[in-house]
Amino acid sequence: MQADRRKRRSYHDDALLPRAFVVDGESTPADGPPQDGLDYLRRVRWEAKQVANVIVSNIDPRAFDAQQTVYAPDVPICPAAPHGLAPLSRWENNFLLYFQNLHEHLADLHTKYQTNAEYRQHATHTKLPSPHDASAWRAFCLGYSTVAPDNGGDAAFSLSTITTAHTPSPTPTPTSTSTPMPPTLSILLRLDHVAIIKIISYQVKWAEKATRLSHHQMLWLFAILSRLDRPCHP
Repeated sequence: MQADRRKRRSYHDDALLPRAFVVDGESTPADGPPQDGLDYLRRVRWEAKQVANVIVSNIDPRAFDAQQTVYAPDVPICPAAPHGLAPLSRWENNFLLYFQNLHEHLADLHTKYQTNAEYRQHATHTKLPSPHDASAWRAFCLGYSTVAPDNGGDAAFSLSTITTAHTPSPTPTPTSTSTPMPPTLSILLRLDHVAIIKIISYQVKWAEKATRLSHHQMLWLFAILSRLDRPCHP
């Protein structure tokens, strides 16, 4: 009976995992240490046969519930707008439609920028900070004082300038550290998904610490969110 069970198991194993090559003979721990490579494989085969096809764990998984990490944090409920400042439903619908159209258009431009050399050659290549350097991005987004225009400069981010442009506009070159850089189309198209996620996290932290948001800071928030794609990691 034991031999029949081993024979059935050997057939079952061969059916699931076809042999790479044939290894004849048997080897057990009673035979002493393996003498060569084939003898080692015989020992491995013998040990595998000692293990049941199905092993049921007796561990209670509920005992480890308290040790699990949180997959996603609890997102706080957005506070209601003060009385008289809440947007109208019609305005909300128009805004969401506008934002959706902008997001789709930027995604299409980003695809063309990545695949079309003609788009890239018209864009200036101002050096961007590392996505992991929060201080550098703070200086880049909120901290430059004078901007030297390149080929006439680049207008700040807006849907009208994007939809009418066939190629990314040149990006202004920072020359000192007090006036912020605008979120131009050239900059937005050069950012990958990782950089966008990091910059959004920086912008949110800066906004939470600010007593009021400047017009320039709101431009950056709107522009960078328009480039956001899924998945969005918290």
